[in-house]
Amino acid sequence: MKKKIIFFLISILIISAILVFSSYERPERMPTAEGGQLDLTEISIKEVGPISLAGEWYFSWEQWLDPSGPNNTGERVLIDMPSKWNGQIWNGESLSGDGYATYHINIFISEVDVGKMLGLYLPNAFTSYKVWVNGRQLGEAGSPGQSRERTVPAYLPQVVYFEPQEQEIDLVFHVANFHHSKGGLWRSIRLGEDKAITSLREKQLAFEMFLIGSLFVMGLYHLGLYILRRKEKSTLYFGLFCLVIGLRAMMVGEVFFIQVFPQFPWEWIKKIEYICFYIGVPLFVSFARQLYPDEIHKLISRPLWGIASLFVAFILVTPARIFTMTLTVYQIITVIVIVVVIVSGFKAMKNKRDMSALNFGVGIFYVLTVINDFLFYNQIIITRELSPFGLFIFLFAQSFHLSTQFSRAFSKVEEVTQQLQELNQNLEKKVEERTIGLEKSQKETVEALIEMSVLEERNRIAHEIHDITGHSLTTVIVQLEAGKRLSKSQPNEAFEKMKLSQELLRKGLQRIRESVRILGEVQETMNMEEALTMLIEDTMKATGVLITTKIEEVPKLNHAQKKVIYYALQEGLTNGIRHGNSTHFHFTLQTKGSYLQFKLVDNGTGMEKVEFGFGLSAMRNRIHMINGDVSLNTEKGKGCQLVITLPLDQEFSKIKDG
Repeated sequence: MKKKIIFFLISILIISAILVFSSYERPERMPTAEGGQLDLTEISIKEVGPISLAGEWYFSWEQWLDPSGPNNTGERVLIDMPSKWNGQIWNGESLSGDGYATYHINIFISEVDVGKMLGLYLPNAFTSYKVWVNGRQLGEAGSPGQSRERTVPAYLPQVVYFEPQEQEIDLVFHVANFHHSKGGLWRSIRLGEDKAITSLREKQLAFEMFLIGSLFVMGLYHLGLYILRRKEKSTLYFGLFCLVIGLRAMMVGEVFFIQVFPQFPWEWIKKIEYICFYIGVPLFVSFARQLYPDEIHKLISRPLWGIASLFVAFILVTPARIFTMTLTVYQIITVIVIVVVIVSGFKAMKNKRDMSALNFGVGIFYVLTVINDFLFYNQIIITRELSPFGLFIFLFAQSFHLSTQFSRAFSKVEEVTQQLQELNQNLEKKVEERTIGLEKSQKETVEALIEMSVLEERNRIAHEIHDITGHSLTTVIVQLEAGKRLSKSQPNEAFEKMKLSQELLRKGLQRIRESVRILGEVQETMNMEEALTMLIEDTMKATGVLITTKIEEVPKLNHAQKKVIYYALQEGLTNGIRHGNSTHFHFTLQTKGSYLQFKLVDNGTGMEKVEFGFGLSAMRNRIHMINGDVSLNTEKGKGCQLVITLPLDQEFSKIKDG
């Protein structure tokens, strides 16, 4: 499957290459200018298509020859065109980039082309010019002058049209440069039929627009991928590299940027062009290192970023005529970097890294196109620009590489997701079974706790009944024995003893009945406020103590909570009366947030140290069993304060009363 994909991709690239190369001018053998003249009388411009005006032109340094006087033969020399004038010899001296000059050539066309509409394709020049055909000005780029102050630079590729009325065409250029390190007509000028020249320009412009659009789309797409997945830094560097190179592509060739912003300063166009190139190199190396970190060491990318930063800073603070001199130095650095990357790519291919063979192949192809352009720009060879096409092929392959990685990642995610879904289904069953078991266990636990509470309460009442019965019967027995001894000698005293025994038995029986009644009431559904009110009233009637209350409306309580509150109040009142000799109690029951607060305060004698006897210990245990808290504060001579807090949002609240 992998081999099929690579084969399919390579096939698409080859077809694309054929289509793009077919858009260029066919490399047929054309005549060249000799001695300042180009003879085209033996060919038809319409049939052969656009012709490059290459060859020997007349060149006059620091002279504006009259374009209306073609026979003006002022001081001049022959130079090979196209070429920059840097390094040309004039009066025994080598020329620099600053200055102005006149270019002149005579073109002789066939009779069939006379009277036909022809066109001249005028590419960029360093850095301003005006053009005349047979003494008539047809176009200009910027404003050439004889000094820096009088010269306005501009990059404006264009097509001009004219209709020759005779076979001889006198072509004159006034060119000036005081803003760039190089000067002159350095790119090939083409002559052809108007439709053919227009088509040539439109094809070149269309390809550049296609390339720029592709670069920006790929750049934004991969930046979007990085935003969604920050760990994949390869998409960050690749996206930035595409955007940077796309921006530079707008500043060169047909200078598409000028078509959109015609008033944009020429100086800043050059700055942007050079900055994009200078930071594009370390971006590419950083991207390559993300793909093959074992083959490309960080000691390559980090120093390169430092070098690029220095060059960019130099560009920002210097004019174009100075910073453009740095291009050759940086091109040498770029060539060294390319060699290092090629070696690293070969190592990656040897180590059988993912898609390293494809990357190595398209990388070599792109390097060859860059070398071609390097030689072309320095006019070592006369070809055409190929790096835009090489860049497109290379970036398309890299985009395919990244897409393949993400596709594999998505496939892995889908596989893992499916496995997780299967695990979740099994887990849901296990959780459901476990939940049912836990609910059953919890229900059994709660029922056991309630049963334990009931048992403890029964035990407590049983102990209480036992104590009451034992105490009462023991007292009655003592009184009866005393009455028996006094029955003969002191019958009145014996009668009193019998009467007292009867009263003691009546009170004991009453207390036993009250204990049994309380047990029954607590086990049945009852109104909490009514039960507490009855307990308080009975206590005041039987003992004569004063009990003030503040009972607020509270949420519905479960069986265990009701029992705790009822018996806690009973225990507190009993202990206060029996042990503290209390005569006044104040009882409050209210909600505070998610808790229910019970507070009982008395005016008894208090005690120095709190001791939990049988009753208080049983009360504390019941409170702790339902996650409550209890505190008993007392001081000698200052009474007691019993405070209980019970949580309302606990599992017990879900249990029905009874």
